[in-house]
Amino acid sequence: MIRRTQGRIDLMLEDHHHEAWHAPPLPKLKPFSGTGQLLGCPVPRLVIGSSDNAAEPSSISDPVIRPKTQEENGDSALPTSPVEVDSSQPVTQLQIRLTDGTK
Repeated sequence: MIRRTQGRIDLMLEDHHHEAWHAPPLPKLKPFSGTGQLLGCPVPRLVIGSSDNAAEPSSISDPVIRPKTQEENGDSALPTSPVEVDSSQPVTQLQIRLTDGTK
């Protein structure tokens, strides 16, 4: 700084020691404001049951998806061994919000 001013610095001070100090107002924050980002595409409507009871989709944007059964997937039973978690590794929390705002 001294090199830029060639050795001369003007410093102007005002005496405010007799005034009470007030903290500056905090900025008003709006947490989670703005728009969110969707991952993938909107979730299609699910119809569970036989194809006789299922209604036809009203348009291409409203498809009907029927989940496969365990027999169709080739799964005969659910896994019997519990998931092992290494407690020495870092962890995180994941919160999923649906389009209606529920968790």
